Amino acid sequence: MIPALIIFFLLFLLPFIVLPIGISPFESSKVIVAEIAIELLALVYFYTHPKQIFKILNTLFGKLIFVLLILTVIHLPFQITNNTFFGNAFRLQGIFLLWHLIVFSVISGNIKLEHIPKWFYPVPLPGLLLGTLLVGLNLNGRSVGTLGEPNALAATAVFLFPFAFFAYQKNSFKILAFIFTITIILLSGSRSALLALLLEVLLLFLIQKVKFSFVKAFTVCIMLFSLSLYLPFLQGGGLYENRAEIWQTAFYAGSTSPLLGHGFGNATGALQTAAKSLDNNIKYQFVDSSHNFVLDWWIQGGLPGVIMILFMVSYSFRQFIINKRFLEITAFLGIITAMSFNPTSVTVLIAFWWLIGRGFAAS
Repeated sequence: MIPALIIFFLLFLLPFIVLPIGISPFESSKVIVAEIAIELLALVYFYTHPKQIFKILNTLFGKLIFVLLILTVIHLPFQITNNTFFGNAFRLQGIFLLWHLIVFSVISGNIKLEHIPKWFYPVPLPGLLLGTLLVGLNLNGRSVGTLGEPNALAATAVFLFPFAFFAYQKNSFKILAFIFTITIILLSGSRSALLALLLEVLLLFLIQKVKFSFVKAFTVCIMLFSLSLYLPFLQGGGLYENRAEIWQTAFYAGSTSPLLGHGFGNATGALQTAAKSLDNNIKYQFVDSSHNFVLDWWIQGGLPGVIMILFMVSYSFRQFIINKRFLEITAFLGIITAMSFNPTSVTVLIAFWWLIGRGFAAS
């Protein structure tokens, strides 16, 4: 019961944590609270299931995680910088957080949340909207809510939407869930989250109304998602944080160290070095992410990192389809879409690694 409550807290209540800790009361406080909660989860779980760790190591997921841990350990002596272990001061997304997320994924995938009352799941979404209305706007006139950043706010809403949608059978509740979600996204001004929500709704429509199979519906959505990756190159962009320019810089940064990467937590320095080599506008900006989770793994983990993360994602999708996990595949599609265009907050990473764990547990 206690592990399930901790997991529920991390998935659905962490977005509301705002504390005067670190450089940001929004992101920094969430990272620190998440790490403490995961440590408590691990302590309780392995105390009550002492033999479970050996069973985990014998699974496919356990072996992949072990290889990933070896990669991070190799980075410590060979790719060490001031940001390697804890990450930069704004996001705190270094090796330390990655270790916690891995542990969380391994444990949470094996724990069902059936003890949590069904009516709890729709509550965070209107709560997120309320926080969005109360906190106000950033300098660009976009709502940040309790996440402190527009795209992180919208991505969180995209993740919460399927849980509110599937909580009750009545169409009125489903429509209300969509209204709450689209309102948050429009207030945030996040185009990537709008795309993610539309893909989620399309998947639901194709399966529930058109009666497509899971495979056909998912294939249609993935094709549209793949086409959307060309949009940043077609629409151009301004001088500041041009996504196409950042992606090109990130790809070049990863190509300078393809075997092991630049080390987790070291994306900022790698991007700056690459931008100077390419002599583009990124060298004049503080960019600490490639705005695409696969490119982030390419920069930090090299080819081994990219292969592992893509395998984990594709394997999880496959298991969700085989086992007809409607909720999980909808949430995962939305999260993956949002993470493909923006830096990731810890709340989004928690959701991502939970879904990875659920995918491997489904097998």
